[in-house]
Amino acid sequence: MSNQLIQVRSGVDFSSTSISHWPNQMSYVTGASPDLSTASPQASITAWPSEMSWNAISDDTGRLVKEIGHLLQHHNSPAFLSSVSREMSVGERLFDATSAVKVLTAQVAMHMSSEWRDKLFSQIDSLHGLEEWDADDKPVERSSFASFLKAILYIRPQRYPGLGLSYDGNLVAAWTTGQDRLTSEFLARDRVRWVLTCNINGETERSAGETVVSRFYDCLAPYNPTRWFSREQNPYNHA
Repeated sequence: MSNQLIQVRSGVDFSSTSISHWPNQMSYVTGASPDLSTASPQASITAWPSEMSWNAISDDTGRLVKEIGHLLQHHNSPAFLSSVSREMSVGERLFDATSAVKVLTAQVAMHMSSEWRDKLFSQIDSLHGLEEWDADDKPVERSSFASFLKAILYIRPQRYPGLGLSYDGNLVAAWTTGQDRLTSEFLARDRVRWVLTCNINGETERSAGETVVSRFYDCLAPYNPTRWFSREQNPYNHA
């Protein structure tokens, strides 16, 4: 994997997409490079009341989110548990990172469909493919992946995102429906940075922002996020 690009493996067809850059040099996947200089800061943090507000989160979902946080704090990676102190090879680093996020996923896998779980595991394997890996690239960070899992539990999307990695090892998830695109970088400590472009009443709107994962759906509410997450309201059916 080149230092200028991120890998993308998903059920979404990204054959016509281009690679653009966040201001902090994070690579992300999108079909058109949104002009962040024209994005309204007010629009990026405006949240309308929605069914995904914190008060509407079920006790079960809240418990799962806390469980992921607990696992992140108390479950060490295979490399950390090794009694041998030495520099790992590229293959070992990739195996270690893949195992760590799969263990994290397995703890909540019973709350996902088998189709979702298998798809996610397959995408993780593709992201860390040794044959296309550059020694200077950074595998996915467990803290970033934990934030992604929490967002999935909050939103319960029906459609799979395309997945990629930033230069810092943060997980990047992209949903595309026609010309409507949502790209999200999941950060440590339950935070997510996002950029979107969509058509509203014949006009193209762009917005970007950063929030906690529990407020992610609320921040997307003005743009009808079901266009990205729901199969029923997705006429393109790329999932």
